[in-house]
Amino acid sequence: MAESMGNFASEQADEILALSSIFGDDFCQNEYAGCRTIYQIKVKVNLVGKKLQINAWMPSEEHDEQSNEVDEPISPVKKITFQRSESKRHACLTLSVSHLTPLTLEFSFPPDYPAESKPTFTISCMWLDAYQLTRLCKKLDELWDTNFRGESVIFPWVDWLQNSSLVYLGADDILSLKPYDSDLGVPRDPRGLPEFLDPKACALKILEYDFKMVQEEFRKESHTCEICFEERDGIFFHFIDECGHKFCVECLLDYCQLNVNEGTVKRLKCPEPKCPATLSPIILRELLSDEDFERWEQLLFQQTLDGMADILYCPRCNTVVVQDEDEMSRLAQCGGCFFTFCTDCLMSWHSTQNCGGDEVDSEPVQSKKLKRRKPKKKAGSDSDDPPKEEESPPPVRKKEKSEAKKTYEFVMLQKRIGNYQRCPKCRVMVERSSGCDMMHCSRCGQSFCFRCGQKIRGYEHFETCGSAQNANQVADRGRAMLEGRPVAAEAIRINELMEQTVHGEQLKLRACPRCRQRNLKEARNNHMKCWCCKADFCYTCVKLMGNPIFAHFKGSGACQQHSDD
Repeated sequence: MAESMGNFASEQADEILALSSIFGDDFCQNEYAGCRTIYQIKVKVNLVGKKLQINAWMPSEEHDEQSNEVDEPISPVKKITFQRSESKRHACLTLSVSHLTPLTLEFSFPPDYPAESKPTFTISCMWLDAYQLTRLCKKLDELWDTNFRGESVIFPWVDWLQNSSLVYLGADDILSLKPYDSDLGVPRDPRGLPEFLDPKACALKILEYDFKMVQEEFRKESHTCEICFEERDGIFFHFIDECGHKFCVECLLDYCQLNVNEGTVKRLKCPEPKCPATLSPIILRELLSDEDFERWEQLLFQQTLDGMADILYCPRCNTVVVQDEDEMSRLAQCGGCFFTFCTDCLMSWHSTQNCGGDEVDSEPVQSKKLKRRKPKKKAGSDSDDPPKEEESPPPVRKKEKSEAKKTYEFVMLQKRIGNYQRCPKCRVMVERSSGCDMMHCSRCGQSFCFRCGQKIRGYEHFETCGSAQNANQVADRGRAMLEGRPVAAEAIRINELMEQTVHGEQLKLRACPRCRQRNLKEARNNHMKCWCCKADFCYTCVKLMGNPIFAHFKGSGACQQHSDD
């Protein structure tokens, strides 16, 4: 008998050694005084490369008449949606994941294992209820009784839990999370230990674990940067979870620093063309320095306030002021210094005077009344004597114009001349230095007509623009802008080079497709930037290029970015 027990202990030790080498960090053992050793394995369920839909049902706190329509997904990768049941008593949070948090299998060996008795075990999980865990416990008992009695059974158990447990439970496509008390009254196996009480918290933990696992798998592989097209290991990349695009750390750092330094933080999105995904603060925190990250936060907050149509700043103390709901009133009052001012010109409130009009007569109203008032005659005086004129008070000096009014008058003057127009979206004054009447606001990206100030999407608006000028006036204005303009140094340099060469064809010249000015290609780069209008175009096909520039040279059949011709 002692010899048999020694053989059992040897087999158990061999099995533990094999399990430790197979599962690595997912395997551990805990020794307690006076009892057998407890072993633990974190069982990672295999989803076979597909997405699993999780529905987290929870009681609704508000029983109002809200719509039960499904909200739009907030992420194209995770596809998180939220909806209410028809009774408005329950709400469902739906998400899609590629990894589930592991099951926990704890077991210990009886002295006569594996010859006579099976291991003592418990199963715990946060996304299975007590009834489902009971079914798993019965299935493990069945596997021991039918297939593995007298043999090592732990690895077959773990293998079945990894690959067949979801199919067995009918949850291989959709997994429902319900409150803990939803399965009361169902027979339970004490070996099945559910770990969750709140379906919403459980769903969020699964989402965090899935994100972590996706990042770990991404770092183990090699990828090609979509900006510089260099292949590197995943540890040198950043993966944008919202859209799935990936870029190397160096390119993404240069892209973020450029937007932060130029103040265009609203454009700090995925560098992939036409991708609406935004860069998360987590990525920006890892890339930017503390100073740049703080600047990004301040600029984002400032531009968000500036983009609100009902937000102004007090011209005295620079406190944020919310404009009155009635926009026609043009009235605003600062909550800090209680200054009441006009929202158009930022001057003191003037209800009966137009902005930018003549200044109010500085002579006091009291002096005017004194002039109109007839002087009283003194008793006993001759009625023929002319009355004495009362001395009028000294004239009051006009107050000097404030900086806000000077700025307002300057901007209005430039607007009348034709240099400025207000963006119809963020209300920022935009200056036009050259080019056509289609303007693009550098702050919010809105396109608008410089003539009438309306929002537009294309050039079709100019065919029916009510503020359009006739062709002769436009031509006269263009000639006036060009008259007396100094010749650019680049144009002089190109003319000198053409005179020095016998044949002009020897120079690599291309006319800009926008302004038709000649540009010289130097070195091997086919990316040309016009010295006149600053347009980006391709030397090979002579077509304008959008942002980012590398997209024009990307893909099959695209132009080469570097060539000798």
